[in-house]
Amino acid sequence: MPFTMPENGYIHSVTMYHLGGSDDMILAVYDGEVSPQRRLRETVATPVSDCTGWQTIELTSSAYVADGVTVWLAWCYESNPGIKYQTGLPGRFQSEDTGCSGGMPDPFGNGSQAPYIYSIYATYTPQYTLTTNVEGNGTVTLNPPGGTYPEGTVVTLTATPYGCWQFDGWSGHLNGMENPTTITMDSDKTVTATFAFVGLGGCSGTGTVGNTTVFARSSTSAYRRAMPFTMPENGEICSVTMFHNGGSGDMILAVYDGEGTPQNRLAISCTAPVSGSAGWQTLGLISPSPPYVAAGSTVWLAWVYEDNPGIRYQTGSRGSFQSTQTWSGGMPDPFGPGIQAPYIYSIYATYIPD
Repeated sequence: MPFTMPENGYIHSVTMYHLGGSDDMILAVYDGEVSPQRRLRETVATPVSDCTGWQTIELTSSAYVADGVTVWLAWCYESNPGIKYQTGLPGRFQSEDTGCSGGMPDPFGNGSQAPYIYSIYATYTPQYTLTTNVEGNGTVTLNPPGGTYPEGTVVTLTATPYGCWQFDGWSGHLNGMENPTTITMDSDKTVTATFAFVGLGGCSGTGTVGNTTVFARSSTSAYRRAMPFTMPENGEICSVTMFHNGGSGDMILAVYDGEGTPQNRLAISCTAPVSGSAGWQTLGLISPSPPYVAAGSTVWLAWVYEDNPGIRYQTGSRGSFQSTQTWSGGMPDPFGPGIQAPYIYSIYATYIPD
């Protein structure tokens, strides 16, 4: 008999109504959209109850079936005691085999369909999905892992910050600061872990790569640009810092790889308001995780401003690479075409040595 699964779940037993008899019976679950195809699970051969009524038999193991998928509940009797039915659709599919001599084969096999429906059903345990999101820079681990669970499963969530970040609380179907914490799966749930950038003071034993000097000249160019630097040692870059004259609008900082020109985006900051005061402004990298860069590799520290307040520079080599795009182009991956010029800027990255 074909039925549509009403939600994600694990089918663990099949129940059928009969008039009571003797000998053995086997129940099973198959998949297939228009006819039973692949056997998902079956029961062991079980003696037929001698009493009229519903008889439930556990499957040898649970079968997962997704919401909206067709399942076929199948049966065979060594000596059919009489099973209840009525006319209706969608009707049962009848194998060419009779009795239990053919067992419950995989696949089901050939047959034909007819407009008869029978008193048979399956019992399942619903399965729910736990979706986790991250704001800031860190990870969420689940125990048990996987993200999909039978109803009633208690899942432990652990938030782990990266680099110069700290855990700042849960939101969604969880709230508060408890870490690790647990959630009981009684519906689909979404949980967000927020991590806050704690600045250089929150990171011990950090190093810098780039220009920490405040140069005298200012540029207000609107183009996206990037500066190349050589990583002095192995490390994970956790933030980028740039000196500007203070202003308004937003800014984005990022890190790219590439030996000759900036190529693949390794990490990006959030879109942050430009500080109204002149000075160094640090943005933590939020995606996807602190990029690991090996000693001797070239990294490109990139920036773009919605309304450039004036950023410090001087002439020199190896100079900046200028994109043909401005703020509307964001921080794409890859960086894109452009030209190099002999100007160096006051920008550096902070990393945690490996």
